[in-house]
Amino acid sequence: MVLQIDADSVIRWASPSVESVLGWSPRRITGTTVTDLDHPADRVRAQEWRAGFRVDFPAPAIELRVLTGDGSYRWTSIHARPTAAADGSIDGRVVGLRDIHEEVLARQELAVQRERLELVLAGTRQGLWDWNMLTGELVVDEQWARILGYQVEEMSPVSDHLWQLLCHPQDLARSDGLVAELGKDRSSDYDLEVRMKHRDGRWVWVRDRGKIVEWTADGRPARMTGTHEDITELVTARELVQAERVRLRATMDSLMDPHVLLEAIRDEAGVIVDFVYTDANPAACAYTGLDYQNLVGARLLDLLPGQRSAGLLESYRQVVDTGEPLALDDVAYDQEVLGTQQRFYDLRATRVGDGLSLTWRDITDRQTAALALAEAQTRYRLLAENATDVVWQVDADTTVRWVTPSVESVLRWRPEQVLGVPTTELVYPQDRAALATWRAAVFAGAAPSPVEIRLLTGDGDYRWMSMQTRPMASPDGSVRGAIVGLRDVHHEVLARQALQVSEQRYKMLAENASDVVAQLD
Repeated sequence: MVLQIDADSVIRWASPSVESVLGWSPRRITGTTVTDLDHPADRVRAQEWRAGFRVDFPAPAIELRVLTGDGSYRWTSIHARPTAAADGSIDGRVVGLRDIHEEVLARQELAVQRERLELVLAGTRQGLWDWNMLTGELVVDEQWARILGYQVEEMSPVSDHLWQLLCHPQDLARSDGLVAELGKDRSSDYDLEVRMKHRDGRWVWVRDRGKIVEWTADGRPARMTGTHEDITELVTARELVQAERVRLRATMDSLMDPHVLLEAIRDEAGVIVDFVYTDANPAACAYTGLDYQNLVGARLLDLLPGQRSAGLLESYRQVVDTGEPLALDDVAYDQEVLGTQQRFYDLRATRVGDGLSLTWRDITDRQTAALALAEAQTRYRLLAENATDVVWQVDADTTVRWVTPSVESVLRWRPEQVLGVPTTELVYPQDRAALATWRAAVFAGAAPSPVEIRLLTGDGDYRWMSMQTRPMASPDGSVRGAIVGLRDVHHEVLARQALQVSEQRYKMLAENASDVVAQLD
């Protein structure tokens, strides 16, 4: 494609090929200024190129985008030869254009790919190596050297003897053995984790992966190339995970409660229809009566079919599908592995992957004890509420902490009126010395004989009561309080006192009488 341009950069003639290349008809493009065809981004560069024309020096070729007949731009390679007027000045140019659009796009794509590759290589943690297996020459890149703390100039090219020096002795035999096996059956892949010595003396875990890329005529491996990656953090993390698994296993095995891992079994629609045991601790094996080999791999409903009708299978399904933990207490279940006897359980389950971690505690004995305790408490409450005697509990300061309802009928106090009241405030002043003696005996650990004292009533009077005491011991053996039974002996004491008065009066009368009195049988 050829254009003839005058001194004012106006196109005066165009070859017919301009239409097939740029989509312009020669007639349409004639009279157009060439600067009108420049891509805006190329305009400055094109003007500088045109300004450099000299009569005696053809302009060098330049690559520019040129406007086409459909409004798009197309890459072309342009070279020009000035034409001279009679006075020697430039009066125009003959311009040749060659379509290089696809070529430029390909170069640009290649440049992008190279840039991306350079970025990847710059950011990768992998070093590259190339090993001539026949000569022993080992060539490594900068990243390979950097992983071990060296500059690439110090390590490449070197003999493969370097590997022997840097590889950990315990890993070297594995490495040599793997290399020796390569090529025997045309195997070409090499993948090994080894420890290599860093420049600072520490051992670095690396993963070396390679592939044989050349073979000799007689079938021997000749050249291998591959990557070299620092995996110290990965190995450390892996060792921590393994240690954690060991601890978890030890913890699981030491649990007194049965603990199992269950994996979901789903139908074609993805609905959980059963679970399979994937792990179990010794307590679970002992409870089910199955050893580990027979329990792991068994299906839940084969072992415990009642889990479906009891609603437990649905509860487990909800844990897996929603991720919400399960906590059920006092669940009654007819346990098949124990002869379908009814047992009570506390259940806990959490989702693990597409399954769950399940632990249970047989609380049947606790449940039975709780029922017995509830019955005993009911009987005790009925006894306390209907007893005619008063019972109260006092602490180390002999303050009333609990009292039976009978205190209202016997001493005319509502229970809440005496709670928190020191007993010294309720005792008749002349009887406080007897109360102090009683307290000293109680907190010495003795159970003193019944003591009769007068207690203040809600009416403001005092009433004779007999105190029967049982000390309450703390875990360390010290006395922390006492349970005191109070029996109303008011009329009994008054009768005794009246009898004593009568006996005294009779004695005085007998001693002072002048007549003789005799009793005859």
